[in-house]
Amino acid sequence: MANEERRYGTLLQQRYFERFGTRPCSVTEEDIRDFIEVSRLESGEIFSVSQLKASRSPRELALEVALSCEQSAQHYYSRLNQITEDAELRALYRELADFETNHADFLQKKMDDARRTSSDSKLQ
Repeated sequence: MANEERRYGTLLQQRYFERFGTRPCSVTEEDIRDFIEVSRLESGEIFSVSQLKASRSPRELALEVALSCEQSAQHYYSRLNQITEDAELRALYRELADFETNHADFLQKKMDDARRTSSDSKLQ
């Protein structure tokens, strides 16, 4: 997934240069903070012993966090697609939403596999 993210980041940068040239982006993280639902990982509690005792492995917890982030990004791009009037940007936002949906599907399968493996090992 990391390689795919890097490849896609390069593609997005190329599209930016095609549309805006070398003009710097004036949008900051502060400008979009209200639009993005960011998963906060400010403490190590997510991997605490109490969480692990809830029958989830550290791998399952990590996959849950990653899945939440992908779903949040998918929701963000879908909302942008709905409110954007520029057809070219709408197409880009649809593509990005699909990209994030594919990541979420991939992570969901990994979570299902991790849960199945965890359940199988508890039965033995």
